[in-house]
Amino acid sequence: MTLSDEQTRWLLTARPDTWQLDDGASDDLIYECIAIGLVEVGHRRGQWKLTAAGHHVWCMLRGR
Repeated sequence: MTLSDEQTRWLLTARPDTWQLDDGASDDLIYECIAIGLVEVGHRRGQWKLTAAGHHVWCMLRGR
């Protein structure tokens, strides 16, 4: 899977303890990441977090 720079930057904002992503991503970016299975709805409306697959990618991006 090849990620865009924008996708990579957003995924790297995930908090390691909650997998929650920073707010402010564009709708297009959110939908792209949902479509490839890396992001899902968080605990509150408008909040997004990594899926298990997204966490795996996050670990690879961080060199873990």
